[in-house]
Amino acid sequence: MPYYGDLLAQLPTTSHRKTNRDIGSGTFSPGTDESVSGDWSATLEEWRSEISRAQSPASVPQPDVSGQRSRGFKSNALGAMSSLVPLSVQNQIVDRVLIQVSVYLTDKQIRNDILARSASAFSEAASIAEACGEPLIIAAHSLGTVVALEALADFTGREVDLLMTIGSPLSTETVASRMTRGARRWPMMVRNWVNVSDPNDLVALHHSVDRRNFLRNCADRDPAGVCNIGDIVNHMDNHHGIAGYLDDPVVAQILTSVSQIL
Repeated sequence: MPYYGDLLAQLPTTSHRKTNRDIGSGTFSPGTDESVSGDWSATLEEWRSEISRAQSPASVPQPDVSGQRSRGFKSNALGAMSSLVPLSVQNQIVDRVLIQVSVYLTDKQIRNDILARSASAFSEAASIAEACGEPLIIAAHSLGTVVALEALADFTGREVDLLMTIGSPLSTETVASRMTRGARRWPMMVRNWVNVSDPNDLVALHHSVDRRNFLRNCADRDPAGVCNIGDIVNHMDNHHGIAGYLDDPVVAQILTSVSQIL
């Protein structure tokens, strides 16, 4: 398990990271942004406010007319909005809401340090799996899915039997467009790729990693058959927490029975 929290916890203060949100606090104040003009300014503020409300621990899905919870309503609305908002504005939203993702994508030194730790962890895991005759599994969550895809672009060890991306922002163009070119494709060393998300997970905005988004630049000869499971029920307050994914029966079954399932 590559650990890079210490790198992100010591972020320098730079102009492109000015924000009222404290990392890890779960609070966010949009403020003003003079670089956003015209009608998009109101859209940006609306989007920021919606994400802020949805991330609040007190936020719960609203019931529909039949009394059932309208799962995925906010995420689907934001996903639709992302097709209308210019990429430059989407980048600003990520820079202020998904702060650690933004730092990874924009700070070359932190990115290189995180990738170095990840490459080391992958190599160690591959050696252990080989020695024990066990499958090699890479399970990545949130920002970790971005890191995993970039690290796998240069991974030359044994084949990865399963890559599982969990609550991933990979399908969001503002994230994918800032990744290294070689990472935006099916990793050559990966045999099987499963992507899981909760419909109410706002980080996993489009819920499906495929040729319509992250893999749309794949050559026709390249595999792109990601198994997308978008109906996971994450019981965490923000529907994005890793614990709420890992104890889901479907996710647990896949991770613990890879040799039988694949």
